[in-house]
Parts: sequence; structure tokens; C-alpha cells
Amino acid sequence: MSARIKECLGLGRNRQRWRRPGDVARFKIATPIGLWLVLAVIGAGSLPAQADEYSIRGQTTQVYADPASSCAGLTPCFASIQQAVANAGPAPVEIGIFPGTYAESVNLNDMGSAISLPPGDLTLQALDASGQPTDHGVIIDPDASGGPGTGPAISTGHTGPFPANLTIRGLGFRSPDGSGLAVGVDGDVVLEDFIAWQTANSGAAIGATGAVSVARGAVWLNQTGLIIYADQVTVVDVQAQHNVHTGIEVQVISTLQASQLVATLNETGLSFIGCGADVMNFDELSASNNYGTGIFTWILTQCNPTDETLTGAINAEAIQSFDNGGPGWFAAAGEINIDSLIASGNAGFGHNARADRYSLSQAAFSFNEGGASIAAESVWLQAVTADNHDDSDPNNPFIGSGLAVFSSQAHLVAIQANGNSSSGLLFSGLPESEAAHLDLANGRFDNNNVGIRTFADSDGVFPSLDVQIDRVDASQNQTFGLLLVNLISAHLSRIEAVGQPGGLLISAKESLVMEHLEIADNNTGIMTLIEPSANARMRCSNIRNNLNDGVLLQEGESLDARSNYWGDASGPTHPDNPGGNGDSIADAATGASGTVDYLLFLDEEADPNGCQAADGIFSDSFEQ
Repeated sequence: MSARIKECLGLGRNRQRWRRPGDVARFKIATPIGLWLVLAVIGAGSLPAQADEYSIRGQTTQVYADPASSCAGLTPCFASIQQAVANAGPAPVEIGIFPGTYAESVNLNDMGSAISLPPGDLTLQALDASGQPTDHGVIIDPDASGGPGTGPAISTGHTGPFPANLTIRGLGFRSPDGSGLAVGVDGDVVLEDFIAWQTANSGAAIGATGAVSVARGAVWLNQTGLIIYADQVTVVDVQAQHNVHTGIEVQVISTLQASQLVATLNETGLSFIGCGADVMNFDELSASNNYGTGIFTWILTQCNPTDETLTGAINAEAIQSFDNGGPGWFAAAGEINIDSLIASGNAGFGHNARADRYSLSQAAFSFNEGGASIAAESVWLQAVTADNHDDSDPNNPFIGSGLAVFSSQAHLVAIQANGNSSSGLLFSGLPESEAAHLDLANGRFDNNNVGIRTFADSDGVFPSLDVQIDRVDASQNQTFGLLLVNLISAHLSRIEAVGQPGGLLISAKESLVMEHLEIADNNTGIMTLIEPSANARMRCSNIRNNLNDGVLLQEGESLDARSNYWGDASGPTHPDNPGGNGDSIADAATGASGTVDYLLFLDEEADPNGCQAADGIFSDSFEQ
């Protein structure tokens, strides 16, 4: 077994623990799975000759085990599995196991010892009473009547890894003081149609230098349900319930395929670590009512707890995480691609993600501590809903947000985030980056504390932003519809902000374009803070029925606000427009700042086509 495998199996002398970023609880990257696996790899560099040197090409030796010693007339027949293993050879061997409870602790490394043949490729297959392969009916329990009362159900002992390929089908495992299945294999492992329950350690623990394939199983009431450490792993259709620690834990070096997994009422539901892995593919994972994190996935460059460099790709489809005591799903990799994600009722964020490149489509978050927190150089979101998150912390604007996105380039399409105790959408650049860009189209952000908020701190850790927002409704929020601060430039089009203390507060350093806005029934419609050198204008918008000011130029020299409707044909209320009965404008003439140019105001509700025909300086709109 190579040093690389040993390292990634966590078998080094100095094991360390990982700490997840953010609010993710501490995670143990290499759960100790007993002395059996440690000893299994010691001395692995001097293995016996490969098993196929002793195999009969094209033939499989048949051996049988039956507690009644009948084996339906098939021979050779042994009363115990251990006797059958000891008499198994030459390899490859299939041991057919008849129904019953076997009160023993089986050591696979004794294969062939009774007939002086070395171990080789081995299959353990459950049989029905007539001797035909089946997927159930065989239980191995050392604590059953007449058994040794101790030890794992099946293991590879303490003499080193099993030196060949291993297949196990249709067996059940129990152990009073160890693991149900505990095997270290220098080769490939197939485990199918199994159950492991009420073990004192792991239900099933597999370490392999090659590929591991696990399918159609259940692990419940163990310390840890299923543990796999291998180069390549496929795990399909396994249920993990009521395990004290992790339901299913996988550490892989190359590739992982995981699908149709269900984890309920464990500490952590599902955990997948890639140690320099190329890709992890997930399909139909469900984690619910676990006491900590629902799903944990992470691909690192190496198995080194001090190096958190991300690599590889996570591809996921149809993921569900409900009512867990921590985050619903934490994911970190060089690239993450997700299609269809539901996370609801989790005590942490429904979804936490770290990546270089991140994409998510068709997702729904609800009733978590926060919907989703995503940090990546590039982010692409489409058709995402994040509603009703309620755990606001006044010292942490991210908690309680529907979506918290940290990115240098973010493109968001068809987003809905309503009823959140903090922001519907909170956007910021990545810490210490020079600038960041947000492109948001087609969304609704209602009944939050703030509908859409950009974030930058006073120390400049989070950078200035360039923002484009089109076709967005941000209304009935508790404070602001849109709170957009520390912007380099902004282009806002077709935005509705109605019925809240502040419709829009925006600050811009270089340029600001606003068009086709509906700002109505707020206390203050628009508050602007504009750098002296910035070019700022608003066109073809309806500013009406706002209680205090329709537009307040709080800081800045000028705002070009021509060709807008102010709620009345007479134009805005302003000292320079004595007959104006529309929404008021606050600038230097009323004790605020600068000058708001409102001339050529519209005498009826703004219409995009009419505005463009009447105003030669009207800016181009976003494409329809």
C-alpha cells in the first residue's frame, strides 16, 4: 500500500483535526476505525505474491458454509464461515453462505491457511436454502449464542491488508465491541446488499488501494455507519440512520460517484473528502434531522490539515437537506456545479460553499439560519428561491440573509428572496480583492429587513463594486428596498421599490444610471451620495407618493433627473418650481447638497417608449 494511500487513509502517527470555515463545526478528517486498519497497512510494502499467480485461469473455486452442515448437498461444506475461508483455494474463490446466524468473528487473512494456499481474489455470497444467490438471510454476529462474544463480524485481522480483490454480497454484520465489517484491502472491494447495525464501532469500514463499490445497504445504530477510504469510490443506494457519529464518511483520492444516499438522525449525515481528487459526482442525496451538519463535501490538494487549497470539481444534482442541527450542506472545491438543491429548516445556513468557480440552478432555501452563503471568484445563480430565514444578528449582516454572495464576478438570474430577517440578497466582493461586479436580472426581494444590500467595510477589506440590476422588485422591506453602498458604478433599470422607509439608497464614485424605476409610497424614495466627479442621471422613472422626499441628494454636486414623472403633472415640489405638487426634491436649495436637475419633467406616468422618443439624451436600456 503506497505512502500516498496511507497518508490519505489518515494512518500517519500524528493525526490532526480539521476546522471547517465559518460556522461549520469541527470535522475529523480521519476517524479512527480501530487497530485493525492501522495494523493492516503496517508492512504493506512486502506483500506476498499477487493472488492471480495462484488462480486457475477462467475458473472459480466453490466453497460453502452452512450452520446445519448440509449446504443443500453442495461440497465442500463447512459449519462456519471461518472454516470455509481457511479451506478456500486456489483463488479466485467464491464462498456460498447458506441462511442463518453465524456466531463467529471471521478473519479473511486466514484464507487458504488450512490447505497451505495463499489468499487471493475472494467472494462471499449469501445463498438461499436451495443454494441460489440471494441478497439477504445471512447474519454474522460474534455475540450470538455460542460465539466468541467479541471482535468484528468480518475483518482482515492484524497481519496486514488482504492482498487481493474482495467481494461481499447479501450479508449482515453485528459486533458487541468492534466494527461489523472492517477490511483493509490491497486491491478492489465490492460490497452489495448488506446491513450493519448495533456495532460498537463502524457498521462497515473499508480501506482499499484500488476501487471500492458499495451498493444497496443500510447502516444504523452504530458508532459510525459506513467508512470508506480508497482511490476510487462508488456508493449507491445506502441508508444511514441513528449512528452516533457520521452516517456515511468517504475519503477518496481520485474520483467519487455517490447517489441515492439517505442519512437521518446521525451526528453528521454524509461526509465526503477528496484528497487531491479530480471529481466528486453526487446525485439524489438526502440528509435530514441529523444533529450537526447534514452534508459535508470538500476537495483539497492533499491530505494536509494546514493546506486548504481547493482543487477538483463537485458536480451535484437533486440534493436535499432538511432540519439538521447545523448547516444543511457545506461544499468546497475548485469548481462546484449544482442542479436542483433544497435546504430547509437547518440550524445553520442551508448551504455554505467555497470555490473558484460556482454555479447553481433550480434551488430552494427556506427557514434556515440563512439561505445560502457562497464565496467564489465567479458565481452563477439561476432560478434560486431563498425565503423566510430568521436568525438576525445585528453585529453580523450575513446571518439571516436569503443569499449572501461574495464574488469578483457574480451573475444572478431569476432570484427570489422574501421574508428574511436580514437581507434578501447581500452581495460583496471577496476580501482583499480590487473590485467586484454584480449582474442581477429578474428578481423579487420583498418583506426582508433590506431587499438588496451591497457590503463594504470601512477598512476597505471588502472592495468597491460595479453593479447592474434589471427587472427587480424590492418592496415592503423593513428598512430599504435597495441599500447599495461603496459602488464604483451602477446601472439600475426597471426596478420597483414600494412601501418601505427607504426605497433606494445608493452611493457611486464614478457613474450612476437609473431608468424605468417605480419608486412609490416610501418614506423617502431615493437617497443618493455621489462623488463630485461622478456622472449621475435618472430617466423615465415614476417617483411618486413618497412621504418625505422623492429624491434626496444627500452628498454630491449634481444629479441629472430630467424626463421623470413626480406624481403630478405640475412636476416636483421644489423652491424653483413654485407650482409643483409632486414628490419633493431635496438638494442645496432645501438644505441638502448639490443640484438636482428635474426640468423637462413628464406630466404623466412615465412610459419607456414615450420617454425615449421625447428625450434625445436618454440612455440605452438593458435588452428586453
